[in-house]
Amino acid sequence: MNEHLLGLYAYTLPLHQGFMHVLLSLVCIYLFLTQFGINNKNYSLRIRYFLPIYHAFLAAIFFTGLVLLSVLNFIVNLHVLKMVLGIFALIALSTIGYKRLKRYQREENLVKFRRFALFKGIADISILIFAGF
Repeated sequence: MNEHLLGLYAYTLPLHQGFMHVLLSLVCIYLFLTQFGINNKNYSLRIRYFLPIYHAFLAAIFFTGLVLLSVLNFIVNLHVLKMVLGIFALIALSTIGYKRLKRYQREENLVKFRRFALFKGIADISILIFAGF
């Protein structure tokens, strides 16, 4: 650990952990938004309005993680590897989810998206718990 950056580490670690808790809450909100109100014509619109908030916190976790990694001299241990793999898995699942939302919206078959969103939400929660602990 770089001794000159201990103040930065002490400042950034609570932010990183707080963003993780907020992201976990946002995944729960995503589950609620996707599972209820499917017959509403604004179903896909409210999901699209929610996703930038989710991605903003995902980016915040990524960049605070990079700051913490620089304080640790870019030494990768098992815990850091779990977090890196977790962030890439969350980004990949989010991309797949958005593409499926657009496809199922065009086909007007949002029941299939709701089923996928349930799987994605549970996978996101398990990834966050796996990477965070």
